Amino acid sequence: MRLFLSLVVLSFSTYSFSQVKTYEGYPLGVHIVAFSPDGAKLLIGSGARELTMHIFDVEKEERVATIGRQEGGIAFANWLPTEGKFYTSGKDSLKIWSGTDSYELYDFGACDYEGELIAHPEGKLYAIACDKKAYVLDSEMVKKFEVELDEIYSTGAISPNADELVIATVLDEMMIINTNDQSIERSELEGLAKQLNYLSPNELMIVDYYIFKSDEPYVRFLNKKTGEETNFTDDAKFLLAQKIPNKNLVISTHSGGHVKLFKKDGTLVKDFGQLGSFPLSLDVSNDGSKAAVGLLSRLVVIDLSDF
Repeated sequence: MRLFLSLVVLSFSTYSFSQVKTYEGYPLGVHIVAFSPDGAKLLIGSGARELTMHIFDVEKEERVATIGRQEGGIAFANWLPTEGKFYTSGKDSLKIWSGTDSYELYDFGACDYEGELIAHPEGKLYAIACDKKAYVLDSEMVKKFEVELDEIYSTGAISPNADELVIATVLDEMMIINTNDQSIERSELEGLAKQLNYLSPNELMIVDYYIFKSDEPYVRFLNKKTGEETNFTDDAKFLLAQKIPNKNLVISTHSGGHVKLFKKDGTLVKDFGQLGSFPLSLDVSNDGSKAAVGLLSRLVVIDLSDF
């Protein structure tokens, strides 16, 4: 089933205060938010069982394109480093699309569970994690090799110099795959990793699931070279967190709908307050000037330029 783009301008209520702008009109929740590489647009997935994707112009503050539903639904979606392209993934297929004319560029096929595409920030390397396999692709999206995972994929990231692919599985294991010689280094995680991000070639930021343990460390920083680890927690349970590029800051969403800004040592910089009933998604623009939060009923865009 093809996706299609149609230019639309939909009316929905907007209000703002200080650094925060809120956009109503998402009664079934905003489950996916993703900034385009230049930060000008947001790829948004909203709905219940089958997400409807659309593109939101951040400066114009309006939806500028709606994307038809994909057969089998959409579980993951994100922009690629190449401007204008994005991918969608559901139960039936993982596809890469041109964002301007909705032309299907690449169809990977179906996974038993939803597959996810992991991209190097500059497009030097890609990986597709599908069930218990990871497929490593070069900059032209040609397969280099594949790796059998010990358990079903949870999350992953590619190192800044593109020589490592790190994958966390649902059995609290982390696999560091050398993309040159295909060797694998394994280690245990303290909990199920929801997010993995490289901050430098040797430093990983790990966000864990702690469903019932709100007092446990949740955001962790691991130096792979020395093994040194630091972490911090908060009274409200962490749901999602992301390092802000070019700044020593982490933005996070919490149970109860709060959004907060921390230093890497855990010092609270700003509590933006309760912005909605339940945060579902989070992203930060590549220049670190904006954050987007998807909640159960609204989209929130936060100006981070003053921090």
